[in-house]
Amino acid sequence: MSEGGQVALLNETKINVGDFDMNIPRHILSPDETCYYCGLSLSSLSRLRQEHDFPQAIRLGKRRIGFIKSDIDEWLSQQRIELPVDTTPKVKVKSPQTFQDLEKIHRRNIKKLFNSQ
Repeated sequence: MSEGGQVALLNETKINVGDFDMNIPRHILSPDETCYYCGLSLSSLSRLRQEHDFPQAIRLGKRRIGFIKSDIDEWLSQQRIELPVDTTPKVKVKSPQTFQDLEKIHRRNIKKLFNSQ
């Protein structure tokens, strides 16, 4: 690598300037990187931005925006939900494969309805 060259690493950019090595953390993600990081499609990201339900983008140029990674991390932690733990045993149900199977189930349910009254 030549002096003053730049090597892109996964989470940081390493810049060599003469005898100095500076590691600059990468804090700004492009929209594509943001989608990959959050597991969203670009259209979902655009929809969330229009609904004002996503961190504010910063303008990097006339036609370029970016997202601050720490804002995205905070937003992701707020999106986390706890799913209720269902301890009831699962009952296997066989789906009717034919119209005749569906008719049998229907007749059986009607009989149960009239027998319970």
